[in-house]
Amino acid sequence: WPLHRLDKETSGLMLYSSSKSFCKKHQSKMYNLLRRKIYMVLVEGEFTGSEIIDTPIAQNVGGSLRARMVATPIEQGGKESKTKVVDVCKITSKNGKVRTLVLCEIFTGRKHQIRVHLESIGYPIVGDKIYGTDGKDYEEMCESGLSKEEVQKRFKYPHQMLHSLSSEIHLEGSTFWVRSECLSDAFKNELNANLNWTGLLDEKLVELQEGR
Repeated sequence: WPLHRLDKETSGLMLYSSSKSFCKKHQSKMYNLLRRKIYMVLVEGEFTGSEIIDTPIAQNVGGSLRARMVATPIEQGGKESKTKVVDVCKITSKNGKVRTLVLCEIFTGRKHQIRVHLESIGYPIVGDKIYGTDGKDYEEMCESGLSKEEVQKRFKYPHQMLHSLSSEIHLEGSTFWVRSECLSDAFKNELNANLNWTGLLDEKLVELQEGR
């Protein structure tokens, strides 16, 4: 029984219960069970340092692409949202394009939160079909359908480079971290442009876990 969800095309850690009763007991009180969530993300451009993004967001009701969430003031219906972004390392592709591997910790759980927040500061996620683009290819894919080959041609990647990496669990008086190492080949292929990314990721993850 799933205790929570991930955005479509987001990989990584999910919690499941082996019993329906446990799921019912904890699903409505997830914060008591799942206190902290950290994602690893590959973004366009060179991001350095760390930043807290607390831009409220809401559904794109008046826009053409309703799947998109947008920055919206609280008084206009926006919901409080907070994300911390920390740089891990620079990833330079063979063609010289610069990207950055970052860690994102979310303090609220809004729909598309990380994707909206990263786009809002100028660092959209690599492979995102909605954010960082005009959304026209995504609309066509949803309305008329595109072949697998055409999706690959237009979007370059099979999915967005967003991975649920680690979560802090509170259960029966114990507190512990769990981690997902299952990255897609597409994600690993991009990261392997920097041979030191695994060590740098481990170092920054520990800092983030212990540094609050």
